Amino acid sequence: MPYDRMIEQGWTGDAAMTSDRLNFTRAEYGERLAKTRAAMAKREIDLLIVTDPSNIGWLTGYDGWSFYTHQCVLVLPDEEPIWFGRSMDAPGAERTVYLPSERVIAYEDHYVQSSERHPMDVLAGLIKAPATYYPYNHAQTAVAPPHPYSVFY
Repeated sequence: MPYDRMIEQGWTGDAAMTSDRLNFTRAEYGERLAKTRAAMAKREIDLLIVTDPSNIGWLTGYDGWSFYTHQCVLVLPDEEPIWFGRSMDAPGAERTVYLPSERVIAYEDHYVQSSERHPMDVLAGLIKAPATYYPYNHAQTAVAPPHPYSVFY
């Protein structure tokens, strides 16, 4: 569903999932992220792109059946991870990950199975110029500055 319609139907873009709704404690997710970052540092990896659904869930708590489209989690050495996926799945990500809303970045559905554009082009743009894509508070209304998905039209 396009972002504007989600707003019209009352979606407020809740902030990060509250700890009482997570499958594990935030401390547990913090330990998992720390282990991942330690392994990254040992191998001198500056950016880890996690694409396996079970590893995405292990790192962030994401629980969705959207693994048939491009999605990933970007793990950086000194920032919160970024969940990246289809705009239709962004509200589900915000409901299941421990990350703040501005770390949930999505691409529009017209990237799915397109012969003219690809979601990884959007991901490349995010990696090259992250300030273009976040921070952004999804709770802003449709009359506020453009939502993050608008940059992907």
